[in-house]
Amino acid sequence: MENESGSHNQSPCVLVIDDEDYITDMISTALEEAGYTAYKAYDGRQGLAVVERYPVDMVITDIMMPYIDGNYLVRTLLEKKQTQDIPILMISAGAYPYKLPSNVIFIPKPFDIQMILDIVNATDFGFPKTRH
Repeated sequence: MENESGSHNQSPCVLVIDDEDYITDMISTALEEAGYTAYKAYDGRQGLAVVERYPVDMVITDIMMPYIDGNYLVRTLLEKKQTQDIPILMISAGAYPYKLPSNVIFIPKPFDIQMILDIVNATDFGFPKTRH
């Protein structure tokens, strides 16, 4: 459900949420290889628990998931002052997000992992750009 160290260091922390574990693991591994800290969750309920426990700089989430879907998760994040400005990337093979606020991007599955890395790399986290 979380990264190995469980700590927030100087690299931006990206939470990856998808009920297809191979997708969560693939995106998380690519992010870690690019210098990010990656937290993992395998459904929306786990994802909200990670956000409540750890400082997260970005969320990548599937839409269609058990317990709490991505649309509900995003609405919940947007309603809370401490998470309302977190950049969010939504991914899905069949569902589409409801109205997209300015800090939410949607890309359909299947996606190219480089496209995800490009979006994350282009995100302004307020950290020095030392990754790649």
